[in-house]
Amino acid sequence: MSRICEGRVVIITGAGRGIGRAHALEFARQGAKVVINDLGVANDGGEASGSPADDVVEEIRANGGEAISNGADVSSWGSSALRKKSGTRSSACT
Repeated sequence: MSRICEGRVVIITGAGRGIGRAHALEFARQGAKVVINDLGVANDGGEASGSPADDVVEEIRANGGEAISNGADVSSWGSSALRKKSGTRSSACT
């Protein structure tokens, strides 16, 4: 099997459920290291019990992939915890 994403890192927002989850699982199957970003809220917008992101990370790892979860709000570049952790300057995208 060709692993077209080998050696790449992908960040998928909303990856705790639904189509985001499906994308995360497929990127991992294709060899990517995956950051599962999900706020962890319930389907109705309320607080969830448990973290859907952690569940997806466990599933990827159980299948031999690499993944971490991230619960940061990445809806705006300026407040993005991912940007701060990556060391990327916001001026690069403005």
